[in-house]
Amino acid sequence: MTPYVVNSWMMMTLLVVIPALLLTAAYLFRKLDSRERLLAIEKGLYRPTAPQEVYRRTRRAGILLIAAGVGVALAFFTEAVAKGSASPLSSAGLGLVPFAVGVGLLFDLRLQQRNRGAADRDHLSGSETR
Repeated sequence: MTPYVVNSWMMMTLLVVIPALLLTAAYLFRKLDSRERLLAIEKGLYRPTAPQEVYRRTRRAGILLIAAGVGVALAFFTEAVAKGSASPLSSAGLGLVPFAVGVGLLFDLRLQQRNRGAADRDHLSGSETR
């Protein structure tokens, strides 16, 4: 096998197989969580997810996506430099997708915090219409 074929297989593994495995694992964990929640509801022990937990999960997802985007961009950039590509920055473009999604998640989280804070202030000041 030539180095090009080996490299193609490695990239296919990186871009297809690993995300598929991660998505499958995430699906199985969510399914288990749903099953546990339904059992708790049947027993009368259900507690809804706290807003702090949702905030923590969203923040963690945003940070992980940003880190993944930077990692993918660096990996492609390093590979392009090692091969002597004329434009190594164009190879790093694929890393911008998860990076941008992560930044968007964190931005949305910040807007939700600001809106929640404004709603709390309005409620405390009594300017809410009923």
